[in-house]
Amino acid sequence: MIETYASCFQVNYIKEKLEKCSDVIMGKDLTKIEVGSTEQFQGRESRVVLLSTVRSSMGFGRGEISDDLGFLKCPKRFNVAITRAKSLLIVIGDANLLKHNENWKALIDRAKPKRRIVTLCKK
Repeated sequence: MIETYASCFQVNYIKEKLEKCSDVIMGKDLTKIEVGSTEQFQGRESRVVLLSTVRSSMGFGRGEISDDLGFLKCPKRFNVAITRAKSLLIVIGDANLLKHNENWKALIDRAKPKRRIVTLCKK
């Protein structure tokens, strides 16, 4: 799992949740799921990648949308993040927010006609 923000807090939080869920989910050892920032996955690939673009911040939504995207607007980080999967890339995020960046918009526009975007909840 790639966490787009290099925050140790976010990566550690996800790892802790996986540890707690390990025994509950069919006895699977979820601690073997690798969780790290985009930089930690540079130069490496995985069969399946779950890419989290979700962010939370007290000031989120108060400024310009391009400012709200933070690290997500960096083309190099985008390239690394979306090219790590060998077979399956799952992106979790707000497509309406991400599409304000040209790289994310291109990915979303390419996925839409193929019905590869799933809306889990509407505001």
